[in-house]
Amino acid sequence: MISFVLAQGLRVLRPSRLRAFKSSSNQILHEQYSESAVLRTIIRPLTRATIPISLASALTWPQTNSHSILLEGPRYETDFFLLRGYGFSADRIKLLDQFSTSPRIDVGDAHEMNFADESFDIVILSWCLAYSAEPTSMISEAWRTLKEGGVLIACSDSREENVAPNHEESEFDNLTSANTIRLLPSGATIVTQFDSPVGADGRRAVSCVAARKDS
Repeated sequence: MISFVLAQGLRVLRPSRLRAFKSSSNQILHEQYSESAVLRTIIRPLTRATIPISLASALTWPQTNSHSILLEGPRYETDFFLLRGYGFSADRIKLLDQFSTSPRIDVGDAHEMNFADESFDIVILSWCLAYSAEPTSMISEAWRTLKEGGVLIACSDSREENVAPNHEESEFDNLTSANTIRLLPSGATIVTQFDSPVGADGRRAVSCVAARKDS
């Protein structure tokens, strides 16, 4: 907690420089929204990434600190401290996003990553698929970097058709767990899947799928 507060305090004192990966293809959607969202908030200690990160910690317990993990779409460096809090070692954590003001987050394209094959025990797609015009390609690239026996965790928002989104992000993101499973490659074994209702009316949900790479 102390390291988190100090790191965020330094961010307030020093200017934040936005680093961006500008795609030359049409694979990445909503770039202007993503860029504005990164610059909108400096400190955001609790994020929706808690859901896949806590699941990753549970699946790797009690040897969590020996597992390598890639989190795609962290947006804020607070997800790094969240991963640390759930037991992952700092030197085994990689974060990737299209935009970032944090040196802890690599900037790049999730459809064409610079990581070697079979680099990670866990890969998390944290509300990323809705920002891809080719979500199958994004999952295939994540799968490539996953070790055999490793686990891919993909979380998204889902909602009933024709229901007005409660906030601006939802209009981009409508993937049920069943639809996410259809995007997975062969050789994927489903570890768990759920669609958990959120909101007073229960007509929106957070969907999550964890799949193991068995071959």
